[in-house]
Amino acid sequence: MCFLARGIFYAAVLPLWEGYDEYSHFAYVQHLIVQGSIPIPGKARNSREVSASLAAAPIRWTARDTAGAITYDAFWKLPRDEREKRTARLRAGSDAAARGEDPLGELMYESQQPPLYYWVMEPALVLADRWSLPARVFLLRCFSLFLCSLAVPVGFATARRALGGMAERDGAATCVIAIVVCMPEGLIDLARIGNESLALLVYTVLVYWCVRLVDEGANWRSCIWIGVSLGCGLLTKAYFLTAIPVVCVAFAMVFVKSAARRSVGFLAASLGMAAAISGWWYGFIYSVTGDVTGQIQSVSVRAVPWGEKLRVALGVDWLRAVDSTAFSHIWFGGWSFLQLRSWMYHLFYAVGVAAMIGLGVLVWRRRPKALLLLAWFEVCFCACLAYQVTIAQIIYKKPMSAGWYLYCLVFAEVILICAGLMELAPSRRRIWAPVALTGLVAVLDLYGMNFVLMPYYLGLTSHAAGGGLPGFHPSQIWQTGLPEISSRVMLNSPYLSSAAQFGALWMVYLAATVACVAIVVDRRSEMAP
Repeated sequence: MCFLARGIFYAAVLPLWEGYDEYSHFAYVQHLIVQGSIPIPGKARNSREVSASLAAAPIRWTARDTAGAITYDAFWKLPRDEREKRTARLRAGSDAAARGEDPLGELMYESQQPPLYYWVMEPALVLADRWSLPARVFLLRCFSLFLCSLAVPVGFATARRALGGMAERDGAATCVIAIVVCMPEGLIDLARIGNESLALLVYTVLVYWCVRLVDEGANWRSCIWIGVSLGCGLLTKAYFLTAIPVVCVAFAMVFVKSAARRSVGFLAASLGMAAAISGWWYGFIYSVTGDVTGQIQSVSVRAVPWGEKLRVALGVDWLRAVDSTAFSHIWFGGWSFLQLRSWMYHLFYAVGVAAMIGLGVLVWRRRPKALLLLAWFEVCFCACLAYQVTIAQIIYKKPMSAGWYLYCLVFAEVILICAGLMELAPSRRRIWAPVALTGLVAVLDLYGMNFVLMPYYLGLTSHAAGGGLPGFHPSQIWQTGLPEISSRVMLNSPYLSSAAQFGALWMVYLAATVACVAIVVDRRSEMAP
């Protein structure tokens, strides 16, 4: 409930298309409904409705140089009548012709994606056919959040199994869930239309059954769940290809518990099921793009020899690449790429380094199989990001990656962090490590939402000439005036009937955030070994 309460508020705060690539994900679902087929990369285009909305709505700061575009900074400087005129176009209904493909519109960037998430979203968009565009977007955001919420109990079960050797197992597992629920960048990523939400659910299920496989040995139940979840994952995001070697490792780890021939048979069955579910997509995307992933950046460098890619990888500034990935994993404010104070990121860097040291000590002392398996999931996924960095270096001459992709494995990540921090803490006080981390993440969330995101999206702060974003001061609320702020809330969130509804959602969000911290603090006495 806390996850949904916080997530719905994030969905209400993010203006139209401020989620990463959100308009293109929405256009994909529209294409399925209108055209009745999967969009072809390089051919499919956004709908007329989406094209018109990009011209009417304020857009992200990172696209400020686009011809005819208006950023949030410039939007709030317009006269009120002009602002309302622009948003009125968005609230107006659209006919069937507007939802058809725009022959002069932008190519559909997300046509590179496998179709499972968009098939799941299709019925919801059909039912809301007569709603305004912002209302349909909000509905799909909420539906995506509901998919994410299904991962929470699975993540808790995974944490209990992975931390089974610790006396504080149940308490630590509770902290894992509270930390995940409070992580702000996770909600910025997931409270939008995009296939990351389904990827989180499917990856969490896959991780759980792999951990259970290591605990119990190979059996048909685990085999089927692993095969189906891997297949669904491959039909959701191409980065599930990184899970294939980890699944092989998981079956290799149970050779002692099961006969080798039996384990190999189960592994073959799981991979066979995954191939049966998703193989057709990879055959299709390869035939269209010449690349097995179909990802636009990967397609653009397919003619580059692997030897040259290796040479580029060896010359990459990896410290800068890690910084870029970690930076955008901890907190990156929507598609405008808003940022916090640098020392805040450095504080979490220190926490991450400490957790890695503690995890290394833990593995050296006890070699827990479940935690080792979770670490393999992270390592293989990071190898995928390293390849993305190499491609970015070739194309853009910059070593960068998108750290929010790591949220598909957020439960595995937080379990490893908590285990590492607890290993470094004094034995009688070690449960305080994840409890303190819960509070730290909650403070980061409250600051980022209330002092960066909301002030920027409501026009209380704006970028300076050099691109920096000045800090927000509460006195700016009184300078702007509550009536004007209420007006701006409704322009940003036209699917709400009043600014009071937004205020109610804000109060529920605050209560849910505080509740996450209160629960783990209240239970600390039960968590002692």
